Amino acid sequence: MSKIIEKWWAVISLTLLIALYIWGTKHMYFHQDDLDWFMMANRPFWGVMMAPLSDHINYLFRLLLKFEWDTFHLFFPAYLFVSTTMHSLVIVMIYKVAKATSGRTDLAAISALIFTINTNWTEVVLWTSGQTISISALFVLFAMYTIWQKIYRSIYVWLSTFTSALALGLLPVTFLIYGIDYKKKKILKLGFVVIIISLMVILFYKYIATDGTKIEYSLLWMVKVMEVMGLAIINTVIGRLFIPFDKFETIRIGLVCVAIGIGIWNLRGKLREILKDKWSVFLMMQIFFYYLIVAIGRAQYGVGIMRAERYAYLGLALLLLFLVRILRKVKIDKWVWIVPCIVIIQCVGLYHRAEDYVVRPQILKGVVEQVQKDKISINSDSYLPHEIFNDERLKYIDLINLIGD
Repeated sequence: MSKIIEKWWAVISLTLLIALYIWGTKHMYFHQDDLDWFMMANRPFWGVMMAPLSDHINYLFRLLLKFEWDTFHLFFPAYLFVSTTMHSLVIVMIYKVAKATSGRTDLAAISALIFTINTNWTEVVLWTSGQTISISALFVLFAMYTIWQKIYRSIYVWLSTFTSALALGLLPVTFLIYGIDYKKKKILKLGFVVIIISLMVILFYKYIATDGTKIEYSLLWMVKVMEVMGLAIINTVIGRLFIPFDKFETIRIGLVCVAIGIGIWNLRGKLREILKDKWSVFLMMQIFFYYLIVAIGRAQYGVGIMRAERYAYLGLALLLLFLVRILRKVKIDKWVWIVPCIVIIQCVGLYHRAEDYVVRPQILKGVVEQVQKDKISINSDSYLPHEIFNDERLKYIDLINLIGD
């Protein structure tokens, strides 16, 4: 089984992605958040780049979105193709990083295959706005690969900063692990680069950001931060690999906690070795800082926000790379049968969950087609249906402006 996966993982992954793309073009359409982004993209180039930050320094995504909007306008299949392609690139980078850091093609193939299809990817791959997540993961993985290879590190760490706030966890970890020579007690060149980038980020958020970045600190908020961090990894990242259905959430959390406990107990003899390995610590700290940033930004919405599975995307990539690193000297032949089981479970889970996301995009598609056919008879000052946004966010005039002549 291990040899089959090692040889055929790319073909299997491509087949799964093609099936997902075909399903998406037939059933999905733009989602609520997509319209908000299109309203920004429907401006001159510098208007897009100079728009307020809100909660993300996302200039690379803005460049991509502006290109897509000017090229594809409201042709959904083209956006889905870009989303699927970016997801494919993330899979390739997971394979490359895993192979480089473990020296094993079998573990690299397994990690890439597991990442290909996942119940959580409905929001990342099937929503156009999910590109904010995949582009962040892609450039973080680029940066990690260059850090390992010791080439172009500063460039890719810098570029990852411009994808979204989700990539910012890379900065403190890179500084602490690869930016300081602890024996000589001095800051290395990469460390100074990270300091400069971090100061730049702080200035951006201080002078350009909007109220979307403001946080009200309290004891209750700190408790929620810890809850979100824990549930994100236990429930959403690990738990959904094996039990992708929401109604089994309590069982999922319990089983994952037990499994983690057993894993730590079995690895207790290797914990010292793991903690001495710089790359393993690098990955562990990245997982911690990534979810700390997610929790700080989202804890105000309550622990239920961790059912927003988009945040599992980079989280799972980091976790898989960590497992590949610590298992690089372990024979896993007797456990390989778990991989096809996970893939099958995730296929069922993804399409089951994706069906829940079809309703609102299809309503929006109907509204767009209605406006395209007859703009004159529509009350342009009325709000778009609540079924699309669940609030009075946009009016028909906003949609008419997007559709154009």
